Amino acid sequence: MRIKIIVIILIFFINMNSNYSQISKYGCIQDSYNYQFGEFKKEKIAQSIEELIVSTYQNIGYYSGQDIEKLDLNRKEIYKFRNGEISEFKSINKDSSFITSIFDKKMIQKKISFTKYNSQTSTSEYFYNSNNLLEKVTDIDENNNIKYTQNFKYDAKNRLVSALKDENLNFEYFYDEKGGYYEITFYVIDNNRKYNYAQFKYFSENESIQKLLIMNGLLNLKELNKLKPYSETKYKYDFKNRIVLHEVKNFLNPDENTTVKYLYENDQLKKTIHISIEDKKEDIMVKSYEYKDGNEIFFIASYAEFDEYLKIDSKYDIQGNVIERKFSGYSAGLKGSLENFKYKYDENNNWIEKIILIDNKIMDVVKREIKYLTK
Repeated sequence: MRIKIIVIILIFFINMNSNYSQISKYGCIQDSYNYQFGEFKKEKIAQSIEELIVSTYQNIGYYSGQDIEKLDLNRKEIYKFRNGEISEFKSINKDSSFITSIFDKKMIQKKISFTKYNSQTSTSEYFYNSNNLLEKVTDIDENNNIKYTQNFKYDAKNRLVSALKDENLNFEYFYDEKGGYYEITFYVIDNNRKYNYAQFKYFSENESIQKLLIMNGLLNLKELNKLKPYSETKYKYDFKNRIVLHEVKNFLNPDENTTVKYLYENDQLKKTIHISIEDKKEDIMVKSYEYKDGNEIFFIASYAEFDEYLKIDSKYDIQGNVIERKFSGYSAGLKGSLENFKYKYDENNNWIEKIILIDNKIMDVVKREIKYLTK
């Protein structure tokens, strides 16, 4: 049996080929804020800080395979907070180029790119309507000339109906009476539309479906329901809105079909069962989890021929931060590997330094400078 690595991405609604997502069924948002803010939800420090600087260093010796220890700054991230929310985020690359994003009430307002010489290269500005729905995005070059403008339109139910960007990739949305909608993408070439991509999505309280549709030549928008799918992704949820089933069907290549079942115990994920097709036969992987104080302390993935394809034992400190992960099993090699985390904390019990070691060799060092609000 050829071992396949199954990657399950727990993203419920995916809008392909776009920076914009149909979140909460039909509303269009630029989801940068949720992406940036996610890592602070567990620590819950946002309410008490004014600024956070995160610097990540890589050990050149580890990455080059040399027996040396030399830390090199790989990236730096600077977060500014206002009323417990991110107001500004700056991402500085290794070559000192950087991007600054400005937020207000969790909505991105502006994104500015700079070269390593601090020269501005482009600016994206975001405008919203009275319902706080994204209405326009304007991209401006280094000479303050408009490169493009993307306009967003909504219907009377505040559902997105179009995201147009002239000759660039454009989006249109068409809704049916059962709660589903079609997303169509196209280019405009010599004032003619060239259709690129189509998909259908449906949402209910306990199910979501995404179908990627076959497009043969030009599209008759009045006959969208006649397009046949070449793949279908389905999620089902229980009464607590937890995912219980994830199915992917490829109608052109059934060997790519997968099914994942999710089993819970005491409100925590206890087991997932992954079923795929290998040479017209079912290939089953079972992943099991154990927890302590809300932290995952044990994970094991098993195939029929490998009782321990991958096993991970984890330990945590009293603050709930992971301090050790021990990998073993077939995929980890005969000797396995050991991942350790060493922390330094400030007087508020927030970590300010994290050293990541693989088999007792420093891989990365992350340092945080925390500026607290004055009382």
